[in-house]
Amino acid sequence: MAKKKKSRKSNRIGQPQSSPSRRFSGTPLLVFENPSGAVTKLLIVLQLLLLAYQFTPQLSTNGDNAVYYFLGKSLAKGTGYRNICLVNKPIESTYPVLTPLFISLSQFFAPTPLLPKILMAFLGALVTLMCYYLFKSYLSFQLLTPLLLLTAASGLMADYQLILMSETPYLLLTLCALFARCKSIEAPENRIFFWIALTLSVLPVHARSIGIVFSAAWITDELLQKRYKSAILHALLVGTTILLFRSLVPDSSAYANSPFLKNAYDPEMGYITFHDLKTRIITNIKVHLTTLFPRSFIPFTSSKPGAFQMFVAAGMMIASFVGWFFCFRRTARIFSIYVLFYTGLICIWPIANDRRICPLMPFLLFFFITGLTIILRIPLLPEKRFVSTLKKLSAGFNRLHLTKAKYGILWICVAIIFTMNVHYRIRNPLSPRHGTPDWKNFYSCADWIRNNTPENSVIVNRKPELFYLRSHRAGCMYLYSHDVDKIIQDMKRKNVTHVVYDNFAWTRTTAKYLYPVIASHPELFDVVYALKNPDTFVLAFRNK
Repeated sequence: MAKKKKSRKSNRIGQPQSSPSRRFSGTPLLVFENPSGAVTKLLIVLQLLLLAYQFTPQLSTNGDNAVYYFLGKSLAKGTGYRNICLVNKPIESTYPVLTPLFISLSQFFAPTPLLPKILMAFLGALVTLMCYYLFKSYLSFQLLTPLLLLTAASGLMADYQLILMSETPYLLLTLCALFARCKSIEAPENRIFFWIALTLSVLPVHARSIGIVFSAAWITDELLQKRYKSAILHALLVGTTILLFRSLVPDSSAYANSPFLKNAYDPEMGYITFHDLKTRIITNIKVHLTTLFPRSFIPFTSSKPGAFQMFVAAGMMIASFVGWFFCFRRTARIFSIYVLFYTGLICIWPIANDRRICPLMPFLLFFFITGLTIILRIPLLPEKRFVSTLKKLSAGFNRLHLTKAKYGILWICVAIIFTMNVHYRIRNPLSPRHGTPDWKNFYSCADWIRNNTPENSVIVNRKPELFYLRSHRAGCMYLYSHDVDKIIQDMKRKNVTHVVYDNFAWTRTTAKYLYPVIASHPELFDVVYALKNPDTFVLAFRNK
């Protein structure tokens, strides 16, 4: 007698169940309702239209995007992995290679920042597409659509999809690796998915150094699932590739040590103590909870959010925490582990900013949709029903289904968040600092240098890569040191010919480190170009 074929149930949140379901086994299932790709395509078109509206052809004032661009140009020229903007063109040891490698491919067709910036925007659209393929294993179509809508509209993610930074490539690689892992678990008999997932899982750490926490999360979840072979192979591959890359570049311990400095912009203060570390963690947690996470969910340009913005962002953070907590015992456990490890690392980092939150946004939005769904499923009254619901959620939170009214509440919340993100993207240009007086004076000095100095001049300035873009002169940073003689000797060793004394509103390092040098040795400097509002100078350095 033929055996009765067992039916598999969906793991997706928001999917109604007609029969009692078993506990989650930790494995995404093959059989689930395929949502229409038409909605996803429509959202990607909307995302590209918004990116096109915000697009600017020039590099942003973030110095790292100029570093990535020139590293890509160096690879395209065949000169190696070198920072061609700096004096002596040193081999780069701080920035992982994958993002410059991606940029270098575009330089064969057009040696300008325009094409790689366009390609980066399309990578942003691919992020949304990969979110569709990854999260449709976990969410019903009714919940996947709002997730994709918020992903496409995210103001924070858009900010980094329009500049040449590593956040978008890194995020895309993590999503691809997790999707391949999902497929390998669904079809364990097909070993090709296993090897694809293993290969992709190694790449994030070579797109951003913080990708080491992705590897840690991957290994942890593999061990929890007793997939020891996969965990060991991943650890060996990551370790081997990191050692191989480090063997090809100079020592980069300075960057590795930066989290343990008291002040990254004043290294002579020394390393942190246990008390300093505890204070930093507490401070960073406060900053993330009161400013950075709210601004990531609901972007705003002021230093503090408004009352309504904070209310919406607080609600999103609470829902996200609920979703993160409940996913710990589900098929999406690796997402929770990854976010836990990632946020733990950024809380000990000396500099807190929303740049490091960007690669977490799809996962935070997934937790938000999941958590909001769980909150809406829990009945407030009576008490017995409440306790019964919690027990059901503990066993498998796909058992309950939202009513139309509760779906309406969910969509109202999503519509508010979507509108606030789109409003931010329309009303606030991506690179407003290009037009501020301090940056205008900085670039004016670069133009003067280009027109009035020999090509072999060496310029000390705060942003040598951005300065090189306009001046076409090699440069270097001044040392972060309070030892005046040490700075002067370093400038002489590098054959510096000119110094740019900026007056940036966002940093005071030039006044902190260069002013004492100029004030104590005025005989070594001559003002050759000066600007007002704010005071900015080009000084010739007597390197004799």
